[in-house]
Amino acid sequence: MKKLKNIILKEYEVSEDIFNEKDFLEIEKFNKISGTKIFERVGKSKIKAKQFVGIIKINDKNITILPKIFWEENSKIIKNLLFMLSYTKKIKIKESDIANLDKIDNLFEVFIYIFAKELIELLKKDFKKNYNNIEENSNFLKWKLNFAKHIKNNLFNKSKFFIEYEKMDENILLNIFFKSCTQKLLKISNSRLNYKLLKKIDFILQDIEFRIFQKSSSLNKLKFNKQNKSYKWVFSLAKLLYFWNSPDFSNNQFENFSILFDMNILFEEFLAEFVKKNIFKLNLKSVKTQVWNKYVFENNKFNLRPDILLQNNFDEKIIIDTKYKKLDKNNYNYWVWNSDIYQMFMYWMRYFEKCETKKIILLYPKYFEKIWNYYISEEKIEIFIKTINLNFDLVSDSWKEELLGEIKEILKLKN
Repeated sequence: MKKLKNIILKEYEVSEDIFNEKDFLEIEKFNKISGTKIFERVGKSKIKAKQFVGIIKINDKNITILPKIFWEENSKIIKNLLFMLSYTKKIKIKESDIANLDKIDNLFEVFIYIFAKELIELLKKDFKKNYNNIEENSNFLKWKLNFAKHIKNNLFNKSKFFIEYEKMDENILLNIFFKSCTQKLLKISNSRLNYKLLKKIDFILQDIEFRIFQKSSSLNKLKFNKQNKSYKWVFSLAKLLYFWNSPDFSNNQFENFSILFDMNILFEEFLAEFVKKNIFKLNLKSVKTQVWNKYVFENNKFNLRPDILLQNNFDEKIIIDTKYKKLDKNNYNYWVWNSDIYQMFMYWMRYFEKCETKKIILLYPKYFEKIWNYYISEEKIEIFIKTINLNFDLVSDSWKEELLGEIKEILKLKN
């Protein structure tokens, strides 16, 4: 099987001159199916990444897109991204496994590793089998006699009994697909570590039937219940990896050939989860995320949903709204959008109308410089423009204390 060309970009970075018209046709399909622009065309043979991070395949090219908020070497950026995805429960991977992924700057290999590690653990604990219904014309009367078929087959043969029974069988569709996926990944992975893990799975499944799956729809009859639900997540990942080279556009299955995450959402969810987990260390009384109970107009028209609503131990209410945008000290208003300020005023009108304190933080990722600014209106609405540094080694032991210090400083709210 042909090896894929690996390309690494950061968000909003422009590629080299390596894309052709066939690639651009695929990109248009991706954009159409996803309902948003994953890439923009630049000139005749370049593309520009947008705010999505992860990995996507375009013909013979595997494109890894990394977050722009980290500026370490690629292997460390991948570790931080994996940690954020794990912390927000978007993928299943242990911190110890993230730490072991040294010098891997290819997200495709990382997801193969996650698949292999998770499946090995599941197979060791609970190798799935199902009961299959067996019918046979036996010399012995055991199990259940199928009377209708016995009369039909043995009317003049008194030494035979047509019986039926259930037998435990490991050759079930779930195991068949895992074996097929494993063998396909063995052909395309370039990682020695992944090769060892995949060979271990192949050994465990050595007695399982091999089958080639042409479309993901051939797996639709596979159902998950209480007995096999622990396999559901790794099965979904296996589908992504297996059908990487054969996307089924007819079914609009965008997730069948890409693993992408919107950094706007990931930035917000990571910070919200961190604040919730450290509510007492941050001296907070309550933390609410994505509150839905206020509207611009009567009759529940135009919902207002701040990212994080806090109440501290002094009963002050504070709204934090995350904006995954790059601020610039040298530009007018630091590139804070007017629409964001208008949105904060509406939050104040609906969430703070009966409060004495009216403090709102617009929180942006820090890049190379710290930006803190402060506005106050005639109505005494205080809006703080602040940046937060996430460029830590998130797999280290010290990052939590460093980030706690950052957030405590942000919550001091002194102009």
